Order: sequence, then structure tokens, then C-alpha cells
Amino acid sequence: MDNYSSRKLELLALTWAITEKFRDYLLGSKFTVFTDNNPLCYLQTSKLSAHEQRWLSKLAVFNFEIDRKVKDLQERDTVVGKFIEIWNTKRKPLRSEQRKFDRPLVTLLRQWDRIEVVDGLVL
Repeated sequence: MDNYSSRKLELLALTWAITEKFRDYLLGSKFTVFTDNNPLCYLQTSKLSAHEQRWLSKLAVFNFEIDRKVKDLQERDTVVGKFIEIWNTKRKPLRSEQRKFDRPLVTLLRQWDRIEVVDGLVL
């Protein structure tokens, strides 16, 4: 696994998740895979290695599309951007500090313990 590029690792994870982990739920359904990995969006047109071609052939029986909009939307959203900025300080603002924030940001801050930020995405 150490020799795989990030694109190969992402494709391997996608292949495993779709063809093994969630196969029974996804087979016969149209679904969208949301990703922050731009190269995955161009699987059909990029030059692939033998491993990647084999993994892509396993995915061919599924009806899905890959969408990168999640991170793009969150990056443009000022409330989410401000929340991520605060999150990265690793300290939840005190109530007195929260008074100066907009209501949507305060709503996010109230859910501090239930929210997770992974690779710049709010989950």
C-alpha cells in the first residue's frame, strides 16, 4: 500500500466500499459518490494502470456518478469556512464570545461535540 499514489488508494477504497461493503444496498440503484479527490472525477477519461482498470471494471456493473461539489460548496460558504477556522484552534468559543457571531455560526457551534472536520470537510 505504501507504493500506491493517493489516486490509487482512493480508487481502491471506493472499489472496496462499493463492490464489497455496500454491494447489496447499491446494486440496481443509481447513486452519487461525493468526494474531495479531484482525480476520481476523471476516471473514465484518464490513463489507468492495470490495477486501476481491473478495479474500474468491477465498478462497471454499478450505476453511479462521482461528484466533487461537497468541498467546493463548503469552501464558498462563509459560515462553514468560519466554523472550520474556529475548529482548527481546537477551542470552542465561550458563550460570551459567541454573541458576536451570526446565528447560523452559533447553531453550528452548539453542535461542537457532534461535529467532525476531516480533510477540511464538516461532517
